[in-house]
Amino acid sequence: MNNNLVNEDIIETVVHLMEQAQRMIDKTGIEKKYIVMKEVKKILGEESYERYQFFIEIFIDFTIKVSHGKFKINLKKIKNKFCCYS
Repeated sequence: MNNNLVNEDIIETVVHLMEQAQRMIDKTGIEKKYIVMKEVKKILGEESYERYQFFIEIFIDFTIKVSHGKFKINLKKIKNKFCCYS
């Protein structure tokens, strides 16, 4: 897979895989995460997977928390606190 394409689409790919795994009602959350990670490894290849693994795992956990309403993001507060966002 083209590294440029991976860099641009990795988040969308992980979300898509998570959506597919979510439909597996006979699997636990941990099993679903493992399935997503295994599929990402197939897509990225060993070297790229090793580079992104930590980020992907954290992104999956973050996305689950947001989807369950356990973590809310208020972009207006971020924009008002930091000068670099416009």
